[in-house]
Amino acid sequence: MNCIPDDWGNGYENVVVCCTIENQKNADYKLGIFEMLPIKHKCIAAQPLIEEIDVERYLDGVELVVVGGESDTNARPLDYAWVLDIREQCIRKKRVLRI
Repeated sequence: MNCIPDDWGNGYENVVVCCTIENQKNADYKLGIFEMLPIKHKCIAAQPLIEEIDVERYLDGVELVVVGGESDTNARPLDYAWVLDIREQCIRKKRVLRI
């Protein structure tokens, strides 16, 4: 909050702010803060998703959810069931999911 411009209000029309999460611990910590911030256009990036997570309670005010895994020879596996579960959470909250 100390770094936003004086004329920020609840955010600028042309600015989307994304919060990146990868597991439930970080989702609860980061999204707990993110949901309280005055941001007009919010996005959640669950990348790299490394475990099943529940984000449904944080989706109010979020316009977009992006889910992805890692792409390295040492990449941890991404279970497609985790992706589908987030998709269902978004559907229940009527949010968009990009994979």
